[in-house]
Amino acid sequence: MTERLAIDGGTPVVPKFIYFGRPAIGEGEVEEVAATLRSGWIGAGARTKRFEEELLRAAGASRGVALSSCTAALFLALELLGVHEGDEVITTPLTFAATARASPVDNVLAWSMAALEMLST
Repeated sequence: MTERLAIDGGTPVVPKFIYFGRPAIGEGEVEEVAATLRSGWIGAGARTKRFEEELLRAAGASRGVALSSCTAALFLALELLGVHEGDEVITTPLTFAATARASPVDNVLAWSMAALEMLST
């Protein structure tokens, strides 16, 4: 290969940056974040309750809870499903590492589908 990589001063393959998961943040979102910070309630509080109520209404659900992260949501889901020590959980190979560590108990074996496919061949 005689061409230099773009990182080394060569010509980029794509002329502009390609965004992966570019957020859609408008003035409304900025105002909500600022109002939340000014409220003094970063976690649970009236604004969180309002968010939960609006999300339930939009989703057509009767129950739900806002959590701080996907890891917390996975932890809660596994807890509600009754995952116990010694159980096995199958997860996607295209995920964040925390997915496999979200178990509410120790010694739960988390398998990715890719690992299972490799073991079966």
